[in-house]
Amino acid sequence: MQPPSELNDIASVIPDIILDIRYATADNFTGRQLYNHQLAWLRHEPLEKLVSAAAEYREYGYRMIVFDAYRSPSVQPKLRKANDDRRYVAETSNHCRGITVDVSLADEHGIYLDMGTDYDEFTSKAHRHSREISQAQASNRQLLAGTMEKYGFVQHKYEWWHFDYMPDKGWGLIDDELNAFSYTTG
Repeated sequence: MQPPSELNDIASVIPDIILDIRYATADNFTGRQLYNHQLAWLRHEPLEKLVSAAAEYREYGYRMIVFDAYRSPSVQPKLRKANDDRRYVAETSNHCRGITVDVSLADEHGIYLDMGTDYDEFTSKAHRHSREISQAQASNRQLLAGTMEKYGFVQHKYEWWHFDYMPDKGWGLIDDELNAFSYTTG
């Protein structure tokens, strides 16, 4: 499956990446499969920065996990229907611009670091500066955020896993409805 022309495949340039694309399964907050693939794509510029971040994590014995990256604009309303709290699910997401990636870290053996909540847990415990998590969990989040921010990503204040790359640059939506890229219906 080929991505829209503005996007590049993350796994093709970060071979040790762990793809855990939850929206390709029913194991997500909607309880439904929304994607028909386990792929992750970003625009070229943020992907170059993600490659640098992954290399730095690797130096310290960690691997990146990607839960989501580019998202077709057709999926966003389905997410909003499942959760209309704008703190967590926006009307229009930067995922649809190809500049956002939802990530975490694992050790070199693929064991996920404890971040205090699971991905897409929409509670105050998932907020960037939550005081409801342990010091070890806060340290893991800081390890994740510190490197991502070093490479130009901005962490969402309500989701420890969500990072936008230069969101003020004026990136346009990438509409792939005419491409072979498709999602399950429903």
